[in-house]
Amino acid sequence: LRYRLELLESLPDNIREGISRDLSSLDGLIDEMLVYARLDRPEPNLQLTTLAVEPWLRQRQQEWQPLMEKLQLELELPASPQHWRGDAVLLTRAVDNLIGNARRYARQRIRIRVLADDQLARLCIEDDGPGIEPTHYEQVFEPFMRLDPSRDRHTGGCGLGLAIVAGVMRAHGGEVVLGPSPLGGASFTLSWPQHS
Repeated sequence: LRYRLELLESLPDNIREGISRDLSSLDGLIDEMLVYARLDRPEPNLQLTTLAVEPWLRQRQQEWQPLMEKLQLELELPASPQHWRGDAVLLTRAVDNLIGNARRYARQRIRIRVLADDQLARLCIEDDGPGIEPTHYEQVFEPFMRLDPSRDRHTGGCGLGLAIVAGVMRAHGGEVVLGPSPLGGASFTLSWPQHS
């Protein structure tokens, strides 16, 4: 479709751009569906590696900060270097989904915190947005769930982002916990065991 779109020289730019945006949305939806389907298997095939936490998260921070406009993306690390076991691709996807979500709702600040723990890898992403009602805490992790009816497919994604985060944590034998943020908005804490 993209190839054929390039061949249609007679299309006005605004129509071409609209079709291109729709194709990008479709690409994103297919990608999200494939990741979700992969995580929905009884035993997902994880590619486990050891992650040096600080450089990994600093890279996430560097990639996201230019997209933040007036938002500040902060990183809070423990004094001692941390190394985690996990599937780097899936963990990056989970963190990126949470940062992207926080970016939609934060007013000024998003904070990534690494919580020191000998038994668990623990990572918290917080924002200073309006937060989420406690009655909706379980619902947000359901596939295709959008709590805000004003969000459409152009602004709100396809409703799989948080379901994928929960799936990544299940695949790692861990969990994601939603609660109020000390910054005033929502807080998502990822945790998974570090035993072999």
